[in-house]
Amino acid sequence: MRGIIVVSHNQMAAGLISTCDMIVGHHHHCQYLGLNEDGVNVFSEELYKNLDDMLEKYDEVIALADIKGGTPFNQLLRYKLEKNIERMYIISGVNIPLLIQLMVNIDNDQETRLIVEEAISVGQESILLETLEEKQDNEFDDILD
Repeated sequence: MRGIIVVSHNQMAAGLISTCDMIVGHHHHCQYLGLNEDGVNVFSEELYKNLDDMLEKYDEVIALADIKGGTPFNQLLRYKLEKNIERMYIISGVNIPLLIQLMVNIDNDQETRLIVEEAISVGQESILLETLEEKQDNEFDDILD
């Protein structure tokens, strides 16, 4: 079994989980934690406790952070390095398509690394600049109706 935790600055992680729950349904194996005005020490203590509990409950944990190099990401990395945890995957730059991809495939029999790589690919592919000049004349008819 695998668990997912999303960490971010402030309430972004809660919003991502809530949004994905609305789209694909609630997943009990997903947690979130936001760094708020309580500070890094409180966040770190809570994160460490959550990760300890998750690694006790799940075979592997996929941890997602909002920004590489930000405090939530750095605390995930610090935990992994201090405890020498190999069965934890850390992803930065979380977005809704990436998280949905993980949620719908979390119980898949596929190797976790492949599930993570596929989710990252989906997340990256969802970021684009829409240029209308490349579209067919009728491509947006369903949106405009």
